[in-house]
Amino acid sequence: MARYIAAHSDRLGVTWAREVLRLQVYLEVQDHAQIVEHYDRAFRAYPRCTLFEVWVAGFIMRTSGDFWRARQMYWNAAAELSTHAKPHYELGFMNYLLGDFSGAVNEFDQAVALVEADDAELGARIYYNRGLVRFALHGASAKSDAIADVEEALRRQPNDAQAKDTLRVLKGKSRWTPWK
Repeated sequence: MARYIAAHSDRLGVTWAREVLRLQVYLEVQDHAQIVEHYDRAFRAYPRCTLFEVWVAGFIMRTSGDFWRARQMYWNAAAELSTHAKPHYELGFMNYLLGDFSGAVNEFDQAVALVEADDAELGARIYYNRGLVRFALHGASAKSDAIADVEEALRRQPNDAQAKDTLRVLKGKSRWTPWK
């Protein structure tokens, strides 16, 4: 964040840099409502920044419920931040929510290609969700791919209970008891 501010503060000014730091504080303390309110109020006067949009879009969707605005922000970020996996992951998840499973798999595939090896949390989410969507889209014919994705998610996040349960179910070793 400091490098970004240093790179742009001459062009955009000290007030802008102060607003960026304030946004960072809201992000660090996870004050969701303040993140959205501050972004909408303070950054309206400045050129759009896709890096900020990646950080803020999820809060806009969850706090104010503006799914379509958040989706547009992720599209912008995916186009302009071509080496970042997160916008593709988020677009994949949004496509899944819309029932566009093939679009979701395509976005998750792009995210897999871009995710850093040391980003365990995001990598695990990408692989886990790609595995589920592959299975939902192709059924039993994609079972081995889905299992491989969930296993990769568990390699990155070994204590993920949901991924462990999902893997057990995909392998046909469910601990769930059917209703009687």
